[in-house]
Amino acid sequence: MYLKCADKQLNLDKPAIMGIINLTPDSFSDGGDFYIDDNNNSFIDRVHSQAKIFINQGAYIIDLGAESSRPGAEDISAKTQLERLLPTIAALKKLDCLISIDTRDAYVAQACLDAGAHIINDVSGFAKPEMRKLARSTSCGLIVMHSRGNPKTMQDMCDYEDVVLDVLQDLEDRTGALVNNGVDPARICIDPGIGFAKTAGQSMDLLKPRTTELFSQNFPLLCAVSRKSFIGRATGVKNPKGRDQASALIAANTAYHGAKIIRTHNVEATQRALNYSLQSIIAIGSNVGDSAEIIHRALLDLAHDPHIWLCDTASLYISEAAYYTEQPSFTNTVCCIQTNYTAAELLATLHKIEDRHGRIRTIEKGPRTLDLDIVDMQDLCIRTGELFLPHPLAYERDFVITPLREILPNYVFADGTNIKDLHPTVGAATLGDSHLRVANKKSS
Repeated sequence: MYLKCADKQLNLDKPAIMGIINLTPDSFSDGGDFYIDDNNNSFIDRVHSQAKIFINQGAYIIDLGAESSRPGAEDISAKTQLERLLPTIAALKKLDCLISIDTRDAYVAQACLDAGAHIINDVSGFAKPEMRKLARSTSCGLIVMHSRGNPKTMQDMCDYEDVVLDVLQDLEDRTGALVNNGVDPARICIDPGIGFAKTAGQSMDLLKPRTTELFSQNFPLLCAVSRKSFIGRATGVKNPKGRDQASALIAANTAYHGAKIIRTHNVEATQRALNYSLQSIIAIGSNVGDSAEIIHRALLDLAHDPHIWLCDTASLYISEAAYYTEQPSFTNTVCCIQTNYTAAELLATLHKIEDRHGRIRTIEKGPRTLDLDIVDMQDLCIRTGELFLPHPLAYERDFVITPLREILPNYVFADGTNIKDLHPTVGAATLGDSHLRVANKKSS
């Protein structure tokens, strides 16, 4: 797969990293870091140096923004945008990279293309007629992002009947309008607009693995989550620059499920996550105490671990005790995480969480306050010591397979076993009464 970008083609056989350089004083996480004022060459040199660093770290696209699109941001004139952008493009043309321009203004976009840019990244999704006209008359790459309103109004426009289906339909309408207007589909990339006219919970819904797979079916998908506020809500990290590792783990998981371009402030961390982090499936069970609350707290422990991103969690299910039957029914769920822990480190981390919640290992498969098992890890088949992956009993356990089918209906285990071919016979699982309470709490 490739994306046509003016006189170049972007190879998307593996995820392409887009490094962000904002030429603004007020962008939400790096405003002022590369601010260009009065064509001061020292700032041009700083941007040039940063672009070279990004390229050496693995970026092939540099995304330049001269107008902040954070919630509440003021509009910036085309003149001011071009004063920031044109000298920067002139400096970056000497580098081996594609230049992307983050703008909603057709006049700015055209001037930047004339100066040598390759991609227009329009956060308004080419909603304006003049932007669609520009798209038709040029050969550049087009990033069509979903949003509503403008930076001042968008966070008041988060009312969706179903955020996933509504955003998908809006993007299909916008890309369809471009294609019907004569734009080559091979020039189009889509972005669901995480954080733009979306609540934190809606942004999380748009990043679930099965959603990523759905969005990446027709056009290359761009993942643009870097440092955004929903990550702070999920992890408790208030400083945007402290969210780079979580941003990178999210990006790696979306890439695993089909995203082709990763937009990031931290190229090095993103490249490392793409190369060394793994998707993992964790089964969680409890049958002592307030099981639903205990599972919720365990999920919070996972969510707040800097080496883990909690990608998705199934509803709560109830199952009769299996193996050791003289004990109460279990409450169960399964979650999908992305982690840069090794398998041994992840197992040790899960044991610490169990201990924190009072797990006592006395009766094998007996009652427990909390039980956390690694069910599977991406591409890993392990048969040593405490580690046996995929989990040797997973395929027969309905209380594992049914929740996993809920969040990943097409899941294939590391040994090649397809979840669609499994017929579990142990621990029949039924949907629990309190699953909505926990589902709401974990995204709050």
